[in-house]
Amino acid sequence: MLFPPQPKWHTYDFDGGAAGQWTLYKNTETRATLSFPSRTDHGKAARLDVNQLVEARDDGKYLVNLRTHHVPRRLGGFETVSLDLRGEGLESLRIYLRRKDTERWRSELIPVTSTWKNQTLDLANFVYQERASTWTDWGPRKWKSMDSVQMIQLKVGTGVNSVGANGLVEVDNLVFGQKETSP
Repeated sequence: MLFPPQPKWHTYDFDGGAAGQWTLYKNTETRATLSFPSRTDHGKAARLDVNQLVEARDDGKYLVNLRTHHVPRRLGGFETVSLDLRGEGLESLRIYLRRKDTERWRSELIPVTSTWKNQTLDLANFVYQERASTWTDWGPRKWKSMDSVQMIQLKVGTGVNSVGANGLVEVDNLVFGQKETSP
């Protein structure tokens, strides 16, 4: 057997070691921080505090991404991704699954509400995108399997919220799984 059987789900809950696997990536001009506070109503969660989304001087993009390179070996074996999400001030979040710098899958916009809400997305509905180089724009392409994803990104910047926006987003229980199972 080349690979062990695919587990039914893979969870990032931020209560244990998973918090140390996630980092903040942002453009220099944007003011934002990442923390993992404990909540009496929800346990530990990843929290992005955005003081202001500011366009970068060189390309006009504004970035605030929560990202990890600790990805299940074969993400393509999963059918759904779900997460608990809440926030204030920022309207949306998007999930990006990157194979490399020139290939990714993009989720629909996920609305952020003021109370915790579990949201489940079908991975088959993610848009597959490619670009010629890191300096060119992304474009949709024919869908490909997610067999080798190198990075998971949760984004609130360009293409998700308006420049100048501020607020916070909290995420917990990010789960990749099957349609008929849950942890």
